[in-house]
Amino acid sequence: MSRRTPLSKNQAGEDEEMGLDEAVSEDGHPVQLERRRHDRHKFHIPVRFMFGDRSEDIFGELRNISAGGIALTTKVHAKIGASLVLYIDELGQFEGRVVRVFDGGFAVELTSSERKQKRTDKILDWYASGKKGALDDERRHPRAPASQTAQLRRPNGIMVPCQVVDISMSGIGLEMDNPPNVGEIVQIGQTRGIVVRRFGRSIGIEFVGPDFNPEQ
Repeated sequence: MSRRTPLSKNQAGEDEEMGLDEAVSEDGHPVQLERRRHDRHKFHIPVRFMFGDRSEDIFGELRNISAGGIALTTKVHAKIGASLVLYIDELGQFEGRVVRVFDGGFAVELTSSERKQKRTDKILDWYASGKKGALDDERRHPRAPASQTAQLRRPNGIMVPCQVVDISMSGIGLEMDNPPNVGEIVQIGQTRGIVVRRFGRSIGIEFVGPDFNPEQ
């Protein structure tokens, strides 16, 4: 069973050592990186990743994360500049490159689009608040409670039964078994949407247009 601790903004000490303010070049000299633009949060949960030149999954533990970077611990050695894909339960999939190696792990600079960075910031702040309603104040349209069943279509075409919790002009809240991950494009009826948050059996979906590309 995974162990998740409450998220908190970065503090001095262990998390500062694992940050992205300073990387190490191939010759071992420190390289100053751009100052952080995103709040960093503690998030102790298993992470699965794969380097670009490998085909097998590798496992580690997430230590802290922001919309711009990740620090994790693992027994596997990483090289500076190596590209990788990471999958974090409840947060989704990320891509990036190794910018720092430390004893027992490494730090990754994420190569997310600006849109995805903003979405990740919201999701992390939502978790950090410790309550499911953290994003309510930012909703563009008020949500009305609802109680009816529906069918959600996954990207592979599988239809999954779900319960509608609330709905608005811009999104919908659902409860279901084995909910999709954050960032997944789904369909409710004739309407497409993207999963923007997930908590247990509950997910929040933001409606998108037919030409929506999550990486733009």
